[in-house]
Amino acid sequence: MNSLGNIAVDGGVYEARKLFTESLQIRKELEDKRGAASSLNNLAAIAYVQDVYDEAKQLFTESLQIFRELGDKSGIAMSLNNLGEIAEAQCVYDEAKQLFTKSLQIRKELGDKWGITGSLNNLGSIAKIQGNYDEAKQLFTESLRITMEWGNKPGIADSLQQFGGLTKSEGDSHQTVLFFFHGIRLHDEMQAANNKNALEMQEALARIQEEIGLEQFEKMKQQAEEMSLEQVIELALG
Repeated sequence: MNSLGNIAVDGGVYEARKLFTESLQIRKELEDKRGAASSLNNLAAIAYVQDVYDEAKQLFTESLQIFRELGDKSGIAMSLNNLGEIAEAQCVYDEAKQLFTKSLQIRKELGDKWGITGSLNNLGSIAKIQGNYDEAKQLFTESLRITMEWGNKPGIADSLQQFGGLTKSEGDSHQTVLFFFHGIRLHDEMQAANNKNALEMQEALARIQEEIGLEQFEKMKQQAEEMSLEQVIELALG
């Protein structure tokens, strides 16, 4: 039922919650701890997107306890990361940083490259929010270097979004347009133009256009079009 719940998220959160709850009950009856942890994560994710953070935190914590009982390090790292995202959403940044750091340590032990890049980006996001731009750039750069090693397009697109968000915080509209433009282009190539991250970058570009005016924005966009993805990545890596 978890897979049906994932499908139902697109059609309605209520139906997804109902399916995940039924799945959780069945898995508890079967004493399927790993399955129960998965259902708890799915229910927590629904609470998270609905901004019901206390409920999401409780469910993610339950899931974490089960993964610890099972000795499932990958599940522990995921749950710690999820709790970090809750803390970030609640603006408890020091707690979020601690949780992301613990998740990163486990993922490094496991050699989980995808998880490592996600944890690095999350830590970079916290550093950016706290105004530690040099630290944020270092973390985003480390994430991008790892992503480039295995040529993961979604990861590269995520990194470009992170760099664009950083340069926007620093007040550099030119580089922000550059990073977001190529991030969106990557999503287009992956036929994921309606991806949440792609839409966020499109909205950010629209706001920049309003701020600097159409003429200046079009010049920046033209310059972005003239640069290759490789050149943009080289710029990001410094």
